[in-house]
Amino acid sequence: KHPACAGITLTLAVIFFIISAILPNYAYRSQGGTVQLENPEHFATSETGWTAIADGRDSIYCLDDKKQLIYTRDIHDFPYENIEIFDVTFDSDNHLYCHIAVYNDDAYLTDAEAVFELDPNGTILREILYYDYRNTENPPSHQVRIMGLHSYNEQLYYLYKEDSGYSLIQCNP
Repeated sequence: KHPACAGITLTLAVIFFIISAILPNYAYRSQGGTVQLENPEHFATSETGWTAIADGRDSIYCLDDKKQLIYTRDIHDFPYENIEIFDVTFDSDNHLYCHIAVYNDDAYLTDAEAVFELDPNGTILREILYYDYRNTENPPSHQVRIMGLHSYNEQLYYLYKEDSGYSLIQCNP
């Protein structure tokens, strides 16, 4: 009866369809307890079959041995601004260790790197490592120096890039 109303409704429907097609798959979308990944880069599997996935450098998903979502963490959960999540690893008790980089607001430089410990419920317990590059002569340019974070026999291992080359570092968390 009202062609103007039908035209407006059709126009709105087309606009909403286009918007839903253009918007990306945001990280916290889940279906039936499973996760839709946006851009997974790193993952770790625990001895009990849990999996942690660092997705898009801004989210972590932890899944149990049945691949059901246990918890999620994103960059806003950490005590720094302008961070990216790089790597994750589990210890034997399903504590997750998460490597992050902190970037400078005004320049394309890395201000710091840190490793945090999360308990099996996803609560951030503490900062294990912290490298501050703000007062160094040659801070990394939007790069990280910590690589290959792993847990073995209750110790954390990682490669650390120094000016003279790489060092294998071991620490007791």
